[in-house]
Amino acid sequence: MLTNQEIFDKTFNHAQAQHKEYGVHAQSYDEGSCKYRDYLSDERVKMCFIGPFIPSEDYLECMEGYTANNLFEHYPDMMTNAGLDKEHSHDLLSSLQNLHDTNNPDKWDQGFARIARNFKLECSIELEGEVMT
Repeated sequence: MLTNQEIFDKTFNHAQAQHKEYGVHAQSYDEGSCKYRDYLSDERVKMCFIGPFIPSEDYLECMEGYTANNLFEHYPDMMTNAGLDKEHSHDLLSSLQNLHDTNNPDKWDQGFARIARNFKLECSIELEGEVMT
């Protein structure tokens, strides 16, 4: 299973790369939350923070609108195969999903720093004058 630090690092790296490439987060879902997968016309794929943990071969469009915790309930084998354990990672995944879905990308760095502090994880972003490394 992935550790919380590994989950955080994978999400942080994904966010940095995607923000650099697109400048925005994955397009909004009809009900206002983000999409796990957003297939673009040029065959590129944008993903929310949880999207990279869903193997492409397991992704189903009907997953859209589910929270990360709902994915554990409805697709437990997929989540386990992705290296995620509900008991140990659901709070972190929920926090990361909330950061993505409720904040503009210019707020993500401070959000990552707060999440790192709350979960006692390493993060290179400054929060309130502190370096979290």
